[in-house]
Formats: sequence, structure tokens, C-alpha cells
Amino acid sequence: MVGPRHDGLNWNLLRDFFEIARHESFTDAANAMGIHRPAVSKRIAELEEFLGFSLLNRKVGLRDLYLTERGEYLHAAIGVFAQSLSGLSDKPQRADSAPPEVDALASAEDALAAISHVVRALRRERRDAEQ
Repeated sequence: MVGPRHDGLNWNLLRDFFEIARHESFTDAANAMGIHRPAVSKRIAELEEFLGFSLLNRKVGLRDLYLTERGEYLHAAIGVFAQSLSGLSDKPQRADSAPPEVDALASAEDALAAISHVVRALRRERRDAEQ
């Protein structure tokens, strides 16, 4: 059985973007993620290339990045998804319900589908703005 298509979205890149936005700094995010700063920059560049729009405005200084409007929108959607995933392990299991792993996968698929919808809407918005 093939699951729903999510336009090639990579949850790892989305999660990295979420961490970078949370820390408002490539360096701080890299330290928190346990990777080198250039790897953080590369991951964001890969995600932005895939999406077709910028998520961050880079600045020099204490706070070296700001989210674009599209970045803010995507960050909010990812936050809801991440919160949903973290709450899955807290749900009590009913005797007549599916195993928690099945519920978790179904919820994750639903949430990832919602993020895919957000990405498609942001891409449409970008295309419309360019015309």
C-alpha cells in the first residue's frame, strides 16, 4: 500500500527550519542541534530551493536572521505539527483502539498532509505575485 504523497517534503529539513527559526540564529541552532553552522546553512538553502521561496532574511549582528512572511506561516504550521506529534505519546489507549503506533502514524500523515497544503498555497501565492 502506498501512502499519500506529500510533494517530496522532507520532515528533517522542516524540523531543522523550525529549530533555526526558534533560535533566531544559525550558530545557536547549530549548537542546539549538535551540528556545524555550515550544515545548518546548507539545510536551509536546500529547503528554500525545494520550496521555491525564501524562508529567512539573513542579517549581520546579534540576531542574524528574521523569518519572511512565508517563513512565519510555514513555521506556525510546523509548530502545530510538532506539537501534535509530541502529544501522541500522551494519549491513553482504549482497549478497542488500534495500537498507539498506528494512531501516531495516522496523525502524522494527516499533519504532514496539512503542511503539504500550506506549502502548495505558499507556492501559488509566490507564482501569483510574480505575474
